[in-house]
Amino acid sequence: MAMNGCKIDEALAVHVFRERCRETMAEIRAAYKRKASGVKSADTRLESRLKEKASDNRRKERQLYKLNRELRKTITEHENLLRNVKLRIQNGGYLILPELSPPVLAAAKGAGMPQGSGIYTVWKTQIMDQCLYVGQSVNLRQRASLTSNGAQRGDGKIRPGEWLSICEADEADLMVVECGFIAALQPARNVGTPCSPGKYARCR
Repeated sequence: MAMNGCKIDEALAVHVFRERCRETMAEIRAAYKRKASGVKSADTRLESRLKEKASDNRRKERQLYKLNRELRKTITEHENLLRNVKLRIQNGGYLILPELSPPVLAAAKGAGMPQGSGIYTVWKTQIMDQCLYVGQSVNLRQRASLTSNGAQRGDGKIRPGEWLSICEADEADLMVVECGFIAALQPARNVGTPCSPGKYARCR
């Protein structure tokens, strides 16, 4: 072939053309790989976010399941409490409560008290004219020994200058008996206690 007076070997021209095509294809492949790599990176980030979202959803589902289980447990406990209260109602709609023991100084640290379960009441004076707190314990002597100096008002702790009176009760009945005493005595430190079955209670 002749062009502008120059002679070019045809085989050489074909070779140059092929090499140029290879270079162009190589550039195209490289650009494709760069593009594919970017897409893959974006897909990886998206997949990572989706996994995090799924993990967060599973965590929230576990929390919801736990809350539902606790709610069902609380509902069951309150239903059982209400059933027990209804079973204990006597004499024209009154809940009959057990007799309280003579008061002892809280400073005695539970000396002479039983180690069984029961209800303890905290009084301002020995004549038991003002109830300060009603609580329950599976070990009355141990609970009475926790007399605390400097306890803040309203925390339910027993203070040295106060008086304690108790009554023993089965552990299964503690909630019912405690609620009955709270309803009957209206202790100052039990304000807002949600377990009170109502005002219709009296002590023997």
